[in-house]
Amino acid sequence: AYIAYTSGSTGKSKGIVVSQGAVENIVKSMISTFKLSSKDKFLMVTALTFDVSISDLLIPLTIGATLTVATQEQKRNPKKLISIFDKQKITFMQATPCIWQYLLNAGWVGGKQITALTGGEAVSNNLAMSLASKVKCLWNVYGPAEATVWATYSRIIKDNSEITVGKPFNGVQIF
Repeated sequence: AYIAYTSGSTGKSKGIVVSQGAVENIVKSMISTFKLSSKDKFLMVTALTFDVSISDLLIPLTIGATLTVATQEQKRNPKKLISIFDKQKITFMQATPCIWQYLLNAGWVGGKQITALTGGEAVSNNLAMSLASKVKCLWNVYGPAEATVWATYSRIIKDNSEITVGKPFNGVQIF
């Protein structure tokens, strides 16, 4: 399907060949795990150069959902990004913890219709608890580029202090 270039933990650039089957697996797994449907409204804040953009683009296309792609200007201005949630009635977004913190610092109040995914870096307990209280559900996702976007998921419940990488998506093994 594509080649992802990453230095991973080695610091040496390498190309990761990702098969169409692997992409299909993560898309179907995420749709099933997060109970996504054509009624959902996705907000994409991920750069096209980041592997997460694959699921950001393909999930809504697969299920016939709405996808709003934030512009660079909107991503640089948290108030503009926040306004998209209200105007578009967003129900799903995946982002790094620093993006979620950026929104909360700007006064984002969340929404009980939003399924939020956080990944790409460790999420602090404080951020996780704050975010979990503002959305329908919060998931911690983890996966190196070699695993095709995400490999594992774990639901974060408000007042639950343990945040783990969780269990594998369908068709993924972890050791």
